[in-house]
Amino acid sequence: MKLRLSISPCPNDTFMFDAMLNGRIDCEGLEFHFIGTLQTNKVKYIIDKVKMIHSLDSLKLAAEIDKQAKKHNIVMDVLVEVNCGEEENKSGLMPSEVEAFCLALPKFSALRLRGFMTMAPKCEKKEDYLKYFQQLILIEHLFLNLLQFLNNHSLQ
Repeated sequence: MKLRLSISPCPNDTFMFDAMLNGRIDCEGLEFHFIGTLQTNKVKYIIDKVKMIHSLDSLKLAAEIDKQAKKHNIVMDVLVEVNCGEEENKSGLMPSEVEAFCLALPKFSALRLRGFMTMAPKCEKKEDYLKYFQQLILIEHLFLNLLQFLNNHSLQ
């Protein structure tokens, strides 16, 4: 049985992640995913510690993940972060930027695009959240064939 844990850069998670990185927590048999904003200068610290990065939102970050993954001879699974609410104070690609971004990813041979993620804006009613996740589902369906193509072919 595999146990998957996801971590984000909030203070308590950062404490736990630091302990994990420095061997103060036994992580044998655990699989970690990184969720949250990832600075390019931090990629080298997590690249061989996580199984997936859930917040790919720039070509600069893609290039650094690719560079560090190659140093460790691994292929990193990633989710593209989409800012479906188009909020200025949140990270992620605007929905209109997703296609061009995904078409640029094949040049990074140590990345494997696995899908998309979003964080909906705060809504008054539960039903209001639905439109943001429906938008992400639409993006995912539109790019399903593209994802398969990117994972199986090289456009270089």
